[in-house]
Amino acid sequence: MKKIRKYKFYMFCMILIISLLPLNGYALEVPDADRTGSISVSLTEDAAGNQLSAYRVCEIKEDDGNYSFAYTKEWADCVWPLDELESAQFCEYLLGYVSEHSQLPSEKVVIDNNGYGAFLNMQTGLYLVVQSGGPGKSIISPFVISIPKSKGETWNYDVDASPKTELSTMPDSPPPPEPPIIHTGQLNWPIPLFAISGLLCFALGWYLCFGRRGFGDEE
Repeated sequence: MKKIRKYKFYMFCMILIISLLPLNGYALEVPDADRTGSISVSLTEDAAGNQLSAYRVCEIKEDDGNYSFAYTKEWADCVWPLDELESAQFCEYLLGYVSEHSQLPSEKVVIDNNGYGAFLNMQTGLYLVVQSGGPGKSIISPFVISIPKSKGETWNYDVDASPKTELSTMPDSPPPPEPPIIHTGQLNWPIPLFAISGLLCFALGWYLCFGRRGFGDEE
């Protein structure tokens, strides 16, 4: 009987270790690539009448549960590596691409008298937003933004882009953008914690099975 009890406890420890190690601690739900969202911009009254254009540069791609950006077919000739979206030159590169491809599709909106504008019913992806005309006194610096953006443990599909814009009288020197990057929502910090916990359980089980005198002796 003692031998049977010993091996039952040993199997329990091994099952516990196996069940703990694969846990990775997901903090974000996966983004819904088929859902639509919006980009809103709140500026000053000086920007009233200015027209903004939003270019969908990238779409969201899913690969075995991992989500990332991929250039749309209209932007397929881009050679900028998508793992360097936070580079200060990325926005400048996209502006150059727009100037060389005049037929790129875009959504347009005009800033109202209150300094507000919104792009509605937008597909998920990475967008370049630029000022494309208008009588407003201020110049709106181009910026890059994504739909959706992470918000705590969820995704926000109605994005407020106001912090991403600035008003400037120097249209040739926009500030470098800091575009948000889609994350897979996977956290790696719990892995070593669960691994250590599993080893401790294994050590405890080994001690109880073989370390205590007489525990594993057969009758």
